[in-house]
Amino acid sequence: MFALSAMAFTICFLTGKFEHARKPIPKKNHGYKQVRFFRKGLDTSREAIRLNVGIKTCFEWIINRIGLKINELDFFKKIVV
Repeated sequence: MFALSAMAFTICFLTGKFEHARKPIPKKNHGYKQVRFFRKGLDTSREAIRLNVGIKTCFEWIINRIGLKINELDFFKKIVV
């Protein structure tokens, strides 16, 4: 159950970062972002699931991003090779 929650959090967080890269999240007067990456990703994922558009692009980006991070780690390179 913990692994599933961690994966859901990671997907929402990375989706939020993806959306921030596409259209930056505005900052408030005190300097913090209007919404956090997780919240932006959660809202985007919910809207994409509800409207059934754009979710494939988000998940492909997330999978590629996670794959790049795994390949960059020396520990995984030793296991794979």
